[in-house]
Amino acid sequence: MKSKRLIVFDMDGVIIDVSKSYRDTIRQTARLFFKGAH
Repeated sequence: MKSKRLIVFDMDGVIIDVSKSYRDTIRQTARLFFKGAH
């Protein structure tokens, strides 16, 4: 039997809940771009 490869894209977060890591990433990105802005 031949081995098969599969890539799964979870575009809507149904398979894995990434909401916390998504929020953390948004916060880190905002800090990077707005560092020093008042």
